[in-house]
Amino acid sequence: MGLTEGLRRFTHLLYIGTNLARMHVSSYVASTINTVLWFSIVFVPTTLFSPNPLKALHVFLPGTIGFTAAATGMWVATEFLRWYVHEGLTDMFRECGLNVFHYLVCGFHIDLITLTLVSYLAVTSLATTYLGVPITHVLPTNPLLFALAFILAVPAYLLCGALIAYLYTVTPVGGAWTNLIQMVLIVGTIVPPKVLPNPELALINPAVLASELARASYGANFIPVNTLLVLATPLALTYLALAYIISKYCDKYIAKYGIRFRR
Repeated sequence: MGLTEGLRRFTHLLYIGTNLARMHVSSYVASTINTVLWFSIVFVPTTLFSPNPLKALHVFLPGTIGFTAAATGMWVATEFLRWYVHEGLTDMFRECGLNVFHYLVCGFHIDLITLTLVSYLAVTSLATTYLGVPITHVLPTNPLLFALAFILAVPAYLLCGALIAYLYTVTPVGGAWTNLIQMVLIVGTIVPPKVLPNPELALINPAVLASELARASYGANFIPVNTLLVLATPLALTYLALAYIISKYCDKYIAKYGIRFRR
């Protein structure tokens, strides 16, 4: 497949995702509110016991970028292999030659902009209001690193979505996988990497790269910036390749054994 054909198919996927998103406006609003509430549960007690609440904000707030992107990818895959199955839409996508990887790609621009960027702005507004400080106190000092963090949230979104899709396909457990892996993803994102003996170990979590780059944009990172920048390209390519490979295995399994019906 040539570059022109690849770009054409990619554009078509984004068009499909944009139209699907129009049906889920209420879900995006509910998810944003949910993110804000969960962050409040973590942030408010932290600032109460922190000698430097603003520094605590710079540490914890950026962690929501990688975590939200990864969690969103998992719920998008859940939608494709659980909720859409009941309506026959999963079969319709597969009959058109589109698997879970395509479904993740078709909505990533909407999901990451709304559920990651909008949620981030919402929790930022909440945090600054709670602390009684101007919003300028939470503007990144290095916007380029902050922008790079959002770009590198995409591979985390795709990989975590593909992983959940495969677990949904080959095991009978279902929704428990999403909740369990979300708890694991907290380490290194919302909970900073310093809790580990070696902060670099946190990079096993695909959402940490984006979170630490976002922290670095505030000068609050725990993994050196040089390390993050050196590893950014190989890790991003690895995450993307794994996401594609896992999705293909998922598709082959479904083609051979079908999709397990889940309530």
